[in-house]
Amino acid sequence: MKVRWSVTVLAVVLLGCLGCRGAWAQDAQRETGAILDAVNDIDKLRVIMPLKLSGSQIDKIVEAIVKGRAAFNKEIEQAATQPPARMADEIRRVKASALTGAPIPKDFDDRIKKMQDAFLEKRKSAENTALKSLSDAARAVLTPAQIKSAADSAKSAAEELAGGSPLKGTEAQWFNYYVLNVLIRYDRIDVLLAEVKAAGAKETVSK
Repeated sequence: MKVRWSVTVLAVVLLGCLGCRGAWAQDAQRETGAILDAVNDIDKLRVIMPLKLSGSQIDKIVEAIVKGRAAFNKEIEQAATQPPARMADEIRRVKASALTGAPIPKDFDDRIKKMQDAFLEKRKSAENTALKSLSDAARAVLTPAQIKSAADSAKSAAEELAGGSPLKGTEAQWFNYYVLNVLIRYDRIDVLLAEVKAAGAKETVSK
């Protein structure tokens, strides 16, 4: 999806301007954030709208997203807060010592890296669990044609990011790629799907 590069450039330009104008009011910053959200939403709508989701399908998918997100956040919060808390006193001592010019102990660096690696591994495991759960939930809601459409759009997007090179993978793998990048990693997906449902309801009424 070529627009992703445009989104990045736009974010750099707009947020850079905000950084140059520290006196800008908070409402201007909120407006800029809303604009960037809208651009990112448009990017996701490219692969959501072709599925032609019904209102009931959206409700079930959003329910699964909210449930899965709560479990994921709980697991990640524990993984992110508990290890640093156990090293809190030592971290403060090493910082105080470093401020005096003392060298940072190698064993301290090693343990910090080990802690970071453990967190990344825990996050990967939690994400895989969330992917399996949400993928199963989505498959139970979508039709075979919708699943194929999602998988095809995911494959096309990945190939475009790869410079047009053809990529291999089963339909199931590409569907999981879709679920991961659209339904899990996009923080606003539940809000956006609610907007898709509302827009569909308005269109039905107008007819």
